[in-house]
Amino acid sequence: MAFQITFTERFQKHYSDLTEIEKKQLRNKLAILAENPLHPSLRTKRIQGTDEWTSESFGIMKAIP
Repeated sequence: MAFQITFTERFQKHYSDLTEIEKKQLRNKLAILAENPLHPSLRTKRIQGTDEWTSESFGIMKAIP
């Protein structure tokens, strides 16, 4: 089951500042996230004390699905 991913205005602003290589890497990770949020390459972890999760994209960017 694929999930729908939405982006904030803040994300869109910063996304435009990425290099083409970074954008491609992020698109690939987002495709994996949409299909399988617990995929090992995303390093998905539950945020302690909440019902939210965090996934790491290439070391510095984090997404909360």
